[in-house]
Amino acid sequence: LRALHAQAKSQEVLLLPGRGGVQTVLSNFDENPDNFTVHPEVEAAIKDFHSSNKPILACGNAVLLVARVL
Repeated sequence: LRALHAQAKSQEVLLLPGRGGVQTVLSNFDENPDNFTVHPEVEAAIKDFHSSNKPILACGNAVLLVARVL
């Protein structure tokens, strides 16, 4: 996840996969579903792609990350 947000300049789209990793690796949703936090690198990437008007594709429960950040 290191330097993920730095790729907003060189990549055309951000793809966030779904499934269990969203809840355990990309956020702490499993531990605190009512008030979860998003991994700082993922949060920065979402903000960078959004501010650059580039598409963010979120699969399955990854939409929770985008909704939390934006």
